[in-house]
Amino acid sequence: TAFSAFTASFILATVIFFGKLPVILLLIGFAIFTLLRTHAFHKRKTAEKEKKDSLKETETYQSVLVDCDNEVKSAVIRISKLLFLTYNGFAKEKLKDIKDTKKQSKKLNKEIKHIKESLPDTLKKFQESDIESGHFYVQVIDHLKETTNSLSHIIQPAFTHLDNNHPLDHEQSQELKEFNEMTNEFFNFAISMFQKRSFEKMNELILKKDVVIEQINEIIKNRIKILKKTQKGSKVSITYIDMLTETKNLISHVVQLIKATSNMSERSR
Repeated sequence: TAFSAFTASFILATVIFFGKLPVILLLIGFAIFTLLRTHAFHKRKTAEKEKKDSLKETETYQSVLVDCDNEVKSAVIRISKLLFLTYNGFAKEKLKDIKDTKKQSKKLNKEIKHIKESLPDTLKKFQESDIESGHFYVQVIDHLKETTNSLSHIIQPAFTHLDNNHPLDHEQSQELKEFNEMTNEFFNFAISMFQKRSFEKMNELILKKDVVIEQINEIIKNRIKILKKTQKGSKVSITYIDMLTETKNLISHVVQLIKATSNMSERSR
């Protein structure tokens, strides 16, 4: 190795310089010690890797479901936070904040994409008797991917709009804040329900989703009326409508995601 060649050269140079046997023996001993230590380190790392690979191969579908449960919980919390920050940053016209949420959303999307691409290998861990759980697992990952896609489609127009220096009017800003609080309440309920495993409250979650969607529809209708009357702020209104429309999709995907997670949990008992 390069390190061994360096050590040998160092020994030779020292011998020529000092010309003393004790120094030679000392340096040879040092070189042998270093080589043995490097070999032991490499052997330990190889053993650790083989152990990890072995654990992955023997991983059961139950552990897959536990991992999936944790991933969904983490993703929903992150999505909720990023959605809130997006609308908050948009209302306050904070381009830097939107840029940061865009970066975080991209990272989350990449993580979920990796999970989805790993589906074939993951499903191999399911036995014939676990096929129904595997079916719901696929649904969970699909809804998770759709939810993160919707989040990206909400953040991007907000970022583009502010990046082009288009202002918001006062009415829109206040409307966004109120809507953001309502959406945040929906997510708080969804996250609490998920964490407590209180899936029997699914109907209540669906009702809350319907209330938010109804509010979105009212905001869009009012925005269209204002646009028709004043013929001003068309660009920001279109951006606003696009974001709200995609938020309806996102909230619907979250409900379907939790429903699929509930079904998967029920079948795995």
